[in-house]
Amino acid sequence: SAAAVFALEGATPSAAAVFALEGATPSAAAVTKMPMPPRVSLDLPRLTWREASTVSSIALVPASVVLLVVGISPLFLLAPLWASATLVVTALVIRQCWRLRKHREELQSERGLAIPGLSHFVRSCGSTSTVHHIRLEAPPQPDSASSSSSSPTICHFSHGFAANCLTWSPFMPTFADALQGSCGFGPLLLLAHDRPGFGLTSRPHAVSGYSEARAAELALALIDSYEMRGSLLLCGHSLGCAQAVRMAARRPRDVRALVLLAPALLPSARRWAVTVRDLRESPAGIAAAAGITARCAWMLARIGPIVSGAWRKWMRVAGAGALVAVVMGAACAAARLVLFGCLHSAFFWRFMLVNAYCDTRKLTPQMVFWYRWVTRVRGADEATLCYLVALVQQ
Repeated sequence: SAAAVFALEGATPSAAAVFALEGATPSAAAVTKMPMPPRVSLDLPRLTWREASTVSSIALVPASVVLLVVGISPLFLLAPLWASATLVVTALVIRQCWRLRKHREELQSERGLAIPGLSHFVRSCGSTSTVHHIRLEAPPQPDSASSSSSSPTICHFSHGFAANCLTWSPFMPTFADALQGSCGFGPLLLLAHDRPGFGLTSRPHAVSGYSEARAAELALALIDSYEMRGSLLLCGHSLGCAQAVRMAARRPRDVRALVLLAPALLPSARRWAVTVRDLRESPAGIAAAAGITARCAWMLARIGPIVSGAWRKWMRVAGAGALVAVVMGAACAAARLVLFGCLHSAFFWRFMLVNAYCDTRKLTPQMVFWYRWVTRVRGADEATLCYLVALVQQ
């Protein structure tokens, strides 16, 4: 009941893949096709006793300064308290930064984090992007009616925020068995890829490369790279539903079904364009537009003298701009540090996933591992930040 299934372009209800996954029992042959995660530790490295001693020695310096400054002030009674708090906070910050620095040295490239037998890379969109994806080929079952059907179905899965294509791997065999067993589908090709900003897909330099439109282009290019003629079954989860909807809108005749799981769809610029068009075509809208125009003219008349004298204060504005640039740079650096710490924190992932999952019994250690595995790639924090900026822009 959590799956919202929509039939597109006159598809019959029987063509929509409506099934219950709770009672599905995947065959053993299908389960063995998806490799298990490697046994490695993803936690931050611990500090040696020498490094811990160095952290304590460094933290003593600001604590001593605080003790001296507060000790000669009227609040000298609070000097030990302020010094203790400074010592603890400074030690924790330095310790965490040191652990993050050691962990940064352990980061690898996209190819280095590929899972043997599961990860695949393909160049698409004019060989400018390398898309990491997983695939599962499910031939028709001999004992079912789907074996007589020769038309293949390509199932594509779009992950949500902070996820990746590996998080679909435990779900794919069950999905394939449900489609072929109860829905009568023929041969299946199941695909899931990492959208830009997450996973092991190459990260573009421009922020526009992280948009929903670009993600849909990469997904369709990935499907075209397999050169299979068949219908499409598009499945999206959370923010991945926006990508699935864009893919369906671009190729409506090829889509057999569109499945949206807990969709998080954002309004686009076309919504505001339609609003402006309706405002312009209606009589009441013309009166409202006239009122808005009058207000804009009044504001320009008031702002005119201020703008005309602004050239005299260009030095002051330049100084303020430099200050703003310094503050923004420091804020971006702090945001990257906090984001890097969250991406590589076991507590952060446990807290976020436990609050995100409806049924926490399905949040197995294997699933948590797939979420955290791709964060060990170089530049994961910067790519996530670029994706958030692109999300706000659109």
